[in-house]
Amino acid sequence: MKKHSLCHILPGGSQKFINSHLYEIESALEKVKRIDGWLSFDDAVSFYLLLKIQKDFSISGTVLEIGVYRGKSAIYIAQLLDPDERFFCCDIFEGETEILNSLEIEESYPSLSRRSFEENFMENLGYLPDIFQLTSGVFWSELNDILFRMIHIDGSHLYEIVKNDLISATKFIQPSTGIIVVDDFRAQHTVGVSLAVWETIISMKLRPIVITSAKIYLVKPEFNLDLQYFSDFLGLQKIDYAIEEILGNKVIRIKNTTDINLYKNRSLIKDWIPPILVNFLQAQKSVTKFRIFLANFAKSTLRPSRKPFSAALFSKIKDRD
Repeated sequence: MKKHSLCHILPGGSQKFINSHLYEIESALEKVKRIDGWLSFDDAVSFYLLLKIQKDFSISGTVLEIGVYRGKSAIYIAQLLDPDERFFCCDIFEGETEILNSLEIEESYPSLSRRSFEENFMENLGYLPDIFQLTSGVFWSELNDILFRMIHIDGSHLYEIVKNDLISATKFIQPSTGIIVVDDFRAQHTVGVSLAVWETIISMKLRPIVITSAKIYLVKPEFNLDLQYFSDFLGLQKIDYAIEEILGNKVIRIKNTTDINLYKNRSLIKDWIPPILVNFLQAQKSVTKFRIFLANFAKSTLRPSRKPFSAALFSKIKDRD
């Protein structure tokens, strides 16, 4: 396996090479910056570099994203693929699913719809990917004779579903060159994702190669692509990172501060206030009134270290009882 690093490719011309890559990354991000969703600059760089490393080693194939919401990360990734490569997108959208998964979707993604995803994709790229409107469990069960070069898991946060996604991904990823990306592996509200991810790592089914503030990038034990290219880019671009060791494996941990203009974080506002009210408040012109409302709301309603149920969720749970 050849050694692949930026300095080796362009001795003395590394910065010019870096600038050309940054332009590609920023151009791809420009198309998705107004789309509602979550994508940090660190992950935009990570997706770009890992897909490029695969391409430079003549690795091609279909890419899969599970959980597309309105298409922010999907549209970004699609721009990095070759014209002859297929892109599979799997999401339940407005379809039926398990009761707990349905409750999570209603609470976290009230505006989830296939129409909004398709409109965003068409408007930005002029075509549609292969769309599978069904649960990931059904999707995996109907797959055969395909190995993906990258799988981005950004769907349900429920442990059982994430675990099945990971187990299935190990069966349908290219063994020595494929990469599995998992979102929300360390967020406070996604404990199920964390448990499923670390359980898979500890069992040695997958090993981590890159960690960012939002995502973890995993490969099978037999993965053999040289990642020197990745760390070279971070170093030359002065992106803060460290090399950690996890279960005997070296992992690149990006410590760079997330760009707030490119990454829409889950805020306390959205965690505590019903989405329809958030949209109304954010549309108001008066910032002062908005802040006064939040202060009064916090004093009169919120209890420390405890998140109240929304009325809709409480009524659903009560009905089930």
